[in-house]
Amino acid sequence: MDSRGLMVVRIGLLVIILGFFAGSLGYGVWTERAAGDLGALPRGNGTDPGLRVRLWNDRELMGEAAAPPRPLPDFEELRIGVIAPALIWSPDDGQEPPNERVRRLAPGSQVRILPSVEGLIVSSKQIDGGKDLVWEVARVRIQPLIDGQDPGRPALVDPLRFERPDRSPWLAVGQHRFRGSIDVVKTGPRALMAVNQLPVEAYLEGVVAREMGAQYPLEALKAQAIAARGVAFVKSRLAQAAQREYDLVNTVDDQRYLGQGVGTEVVRRAVAETRGVVMLARGNPFEPRYHASSGGFTASVDDIAPGARDARGQWQLAQTAMTARPDPAWQPAVAATGRENTHGTTTVVLKGAQIREALAPLFAPAGRVIGHIRYIRVEQRDPVSDRVETLVIGHAPQDELTISAHAFRMALGPEVLRSTLWSRDSPRREPGPGGAIQWVFTCSGWGHGVGMSQISAGWLAGQGRTASNILLRFYGPDVNLWQLW
Repeated sequence: MDSRGLMVVRIGLLVIILGFFAGSLGYGVWTERAAGDLGALPRGNGTDPGLRVRLWNDRELMGEAAAPPRPLPDFEELRIGVIAPALIWSPDDGQEPPNERVRRLAPGSQVRILPSVEGLIVSSKQIDGGKDLVWEVARVRIQPLIDGQDPGRPALVDPLRFERPDRSPWLAVGQHRFRGSIDVVKTGPRALMAVNQLPVEAYLEGVVAREMGAQYPLEALKAQAIAARGVAFVKSRLAQAAQREYDLVNTVDDQRYLGQGVGTEVVRRAVAETRGVVMLARGNPFEPRYHASSGGFTASVDDIAPGARDARGQWQLAQTAMTARPDPAWQPAVAATGRENTHGTTTVVLKGAQIREALAPLFAPAGRVIGHIRYIRVEQRDPVSDRVETLVIGHAPQDELTISAHAFRMALGPEVLRSTLWSRDSPRREPGPGGAIQWVFTCSGWGHGVGMSQISAGWLAGQGRTASNILLRFYGPDVNLWQLW
């Protein structure tokens, strides 16, 4: 090669190198600018920011006998068991609460809290001879008391980062035990809100144990921990920006969480080995959805949350992290676990009256009454996943309703209609007992279908796939891992 040729090659290489560094610099500047909306993302600084989790009054938490007929966000009264030394006091009193509103609780104590006209009633057989103490405050906190702590200055403890040194669950609410501390807040004349405050990593042990379970392989549990941590991080940042009193709820509306005492060593290890790690989509945090079983094809996030974007509102997630994708692991996963009856293909028969009753609350606010159902027709399917997106329901008198398949499924119940990935002949109109018309739905998978399929993740982990490989399969190449703390 002559000198002119060498010069051309050198110039070409220089342009490529400069282009790479310019691109890297541009990406760094873009990431830094984007961080302004939610604040700069920390990087592995070791500080767990903590969470505030609102506990719902339902059967899973309280048990059949004590729970209301339907789940409620509030309690008429709360009974909280204390398994270790503790303090009860009111944050409403500031940094130096008066002695008359600070009480020690011995192990084995049970505290009863009720709303009153003046504020809150606090009673326990172990304090003040079991008398009802009327405190003129709207909030009380029960937190652990450890050696060396000044019981007269409980406000010096950050409830979001503080727990017992052995990290044990020590508070009992209903049928479950919790770590961290609990705030009880008066929200109405006969209503109390319960908020469990604890480190994120402590919360995740409870979530992973409930959402996936210790029977799954370690790498699948690690993938679940990373996804669940992303949900918690995004929701907490947005809740704090909106100045809400809690970050998320303990139901499937966010993530199922029923405290501690249900995890095993493999769950704890999955959380510990991914400490602080979340996913970013094109450099931004997002709320990674997940579900039980994909049915062979995941769904676009637009099917359940049209127009959903990352936490900074920059990118549509249906075009980045949560698009419709094939899931070839689904069939072998279902076969390997023997869960065909729950996570495979299921058929359900619904009566017209059952459908009318389920849909009535959705349309009643608009003054629409659903009459006798004449037909149910699929209006639109996702062109990639073939999941049903919208339905048209014809009912008497000559009227039609259009509803999203996701809203239809949730109205009927996610345990009843397991997915929106229906067979091509669903729903089928058939004569039922006594000649009444009934509707037959054949569904594949279980859940909304967006993001990671848990049963597939378990099978992939069993085949030797790592957590990062599993997440890449379900959330795509626009996603990378980032350690926040």
